Parts: sequence; C-alpha cells; structure tokens
Amino acid sequence: MDRSTYAGGGTALLVRNSLPHHATPFQTSIIERTAITLERSNKASITIASVYKSPRKPIEKSELQNLFTNRRDVLVIGDLNAKHHTWNPTGNNRQGNIIHEYARKNNLKIYVPNQATRITHRFNNAIIDLCISKGIDNITSESIPALSSDHNPVLFTVEINDLQRNNIDTFQFTKWNTFQS
Repeated sequence: MDRSTYAGGGTALLVRNSLPHHATPFQTSIIERTAITLERSNKASITIASVYKSPRKPIEKSELQNLFTNRRDVLVIGDLNAKHHTWNPTGNNRQGNIIHEYARKNNLKIYVPNQATRITHRFNNAIIDLCISKGIDNITSESIPALSSDHNPVLFTVEINDLQRNNIDTFQFTKWNTFQS
C-alpha cells in the first residue's frame, strides 16, 4: 500500500508469477494493507494480507471485520503492534486485547514466533508481529535476528499444497540493482 501521509514503513507482498492471483481491496482506514487472493485447485480462494497498524492509532473491531468477513480462507500477517499475554510474555495492550477477543469470538487462530519480534535496549522486548488465520492451519513462525533494526524479520511458513499454477513459457530475471534502488 502506498503511504501518502509520511515516509517510512509500508506493506508489501511478493507473489510467484506462476500462481494465479489478483489484488484484493479492503476497506480499512487504520490498518495499512496490501492484499491478494490466490486461486486454489479446489476453486476455494485464499486471501493473504500484509498489514501494519501504527502503535499511535487504536484498532477497531470493524477493521478486523472488513478483513475477515465474507471470505473462507484468510491470512492476515504483519506488525499490528498488538500485545497479549497469550503470545507476549511482557504483557498486554489495548490492540492485543481487541485482537485476542475478536479471534476468540470468531474462531480465528493466532500464530506468533516464540522469540521477540521487536527488540529494545530497555529489556522490554515484545512479540507484536503475528498471523491471524481463518480456515488455514499448519502454520509455523520464526523471528529471525538478521537485520540491524529494532524489528526482526518474521518468517511464517504456511503449508498449502492445492494451489493452481499457470504455465509460463518464458523466464523473468529480477534486476536486483534496480530493485534495491
């Protein structure tokens, strides 16, 4: 999602060209998102959203409803700045309480790594990056201490083996220098 108000952050998804997909719009004003829908061989699509919610803005249940309602299989993955004692050993915040309660009432699953995803120098590291799943199980996650940042990259691995594949007759190579600039 392109941010027009201030620099930094943002969301993104990378999708293999051989997987049939399309951009998926969501009505959200607080949660920044980039979303796609993947087509599966059983014709039941899966929607994946990469999300970010600023710690300064309160989350609303209506925002969560817009992400999950009228969709069978959904993955919402990213930095929601949400803390809850069920996944964050250092305590709760309002966002975490709202997300935990919404997930519990709507039979959603929350996946988080065992290690902190936000690192501070004040010994209050936190797990604020998570995956909220509807209709999809068998998800693992790992916080990877690989960057010189206050946030670790988080790897969510999802086992989905019934995705359709497009036939591609040509190869495309990424121009990494152009991508990096």
